[in-house]
Amino acid sequence: MFLLYFTNPIILHLLLGTDYTNGERVLQKLFVIDSVVGILSFILMVISLVIYMRKKPKDSKIINKNFIKSHKTRNIVIASVIGITLIVLAINKPLSSSLSDQKCNADDTLSKVKTCTMIVQRDDGGHGSAFSVNPGYLITNKHVIEGAKKLVTWINGEKELKVWNYSPTLDIAILKLPVDVPTCDWFDSSKLTVAETLYAVGWPVYSTGESTVTKGIYSRLNRFDGGVEFIQTDAAINPGNSGGPLVNACGVVGINTLKDSWSQEQLPRPLEGLGNALSSRILMPLVEELVSKGKIADIPKSAVVYEKSNPNVPINTPVLDLNQIRDYLGKLYAWKNSWQTVYGRLSKDKLDALMDLFNRQIAFCEMLVSRLSPNRSATRDDIFMWDAVVKMSYESASIAQYLNSLQ
Repeated sequence: MFLLYFTNPIILHLLLGTDYTNGERVLQKLFVIDSVVGILSFILMVISLVIYMRKKPKDSKIINKNFIKSHKTRNIVIASVIGITLIVLAINKPLSSSLSDQKCNADDTLSKVKTCTMIVQRDDGGHGSAFSVNPGYLITNKHVIEGAKKLVTWINGEKELKVWNYSPTLDIAILKLPVDVPTCDWFDSSKLTVAETLYAVGWPVYSTGESTVTKGIYSRLNRFDGGVEFIQTDAAINPGNSGGPLVNACGVVGINTLKDSWSQEQLPRPLEGLGNALSSRILMPLVEELVSKGKIADIPKSAVVYEKSNPNVPINTPVLDLNQIRDYLGKLYAWKNSWQTVYGRLSKDKLDALMDLFNRQIAFCEMLVSRLSPNRSATRDDIFMWDAVVKMSYESASIAQYLNSLQ
């Protein structure tokens, strides 16, 4: 009976200790279980020895050798050694053990992350992404919610989201969920290795359907004053991805936050392959603090700065011309129909690439027309979407020029 009890920690190690995909929470639970079981084992060992000593003849000065040789006592001694060993192992187990030392499965992690990633829909038609690491709460970018009057998500129907807290200095906000959803697991971003595969999860461009996954690599860590650090990746991060998780094979390493642009231009163009995510090393303590100290709050206003001479005019705010977008959309329809007639006479691969570029530009322009039509001013996501159209227009023009040279 004693042997069975004292070896319970080994069974627990076999059942739980090999499952590291649940992150540090499993390690912490295992630490507590090992410690409690090990300490109880040691206490029972002491009690059993005390009981035995009391039953010995009073004039005995040493433990009876027959007792040591007995099967029952031998089990007690062996089990006691196991219990003491597990106490030492549990105490010395680092709570912050890195998952990089364990075997992780990217497919399992991505499947789990997709269940804990939610869309954040604004009342003005804009949207972003968010994810949960604390039961009942979502993490997203502050710019995703700024200036909105209402925020919703879909969990078995539409559910309204409330602002719980947000950072005054970083682009991070915490939203309160009306129901619990599956939670993601953190992974320490300081353990990432160069060229390690990363995945960006969220709802780029469109707010319908399930979340998408784009793949890239870890390029480097960009550190700034004040200890802030961003993970640089070439994983595609597009409008709508903001606030979603950046993931490796083990867990969430950051939150997709921004994409570098050519800031010298009035209408910044995104730089390809230069996506950034605020690192989990910075996020983990920040999120815990924001959750623990938060309460239901108003949605923060937009951080746009306005001219002092005219409070209704934002400073250097790029404006999208809806008529220009509609005009270009009409040309895209015509160009697409024209090039479809030459299939069978020119390179199919080149034509397929050209059709793909036309279809994507048409989809983006149709989305912009629907978003800007109700006299709504352009958001940063709208600007980036139009930037993507401009970039694809250069690519499609290049392919069209090549195909024309073949005729």
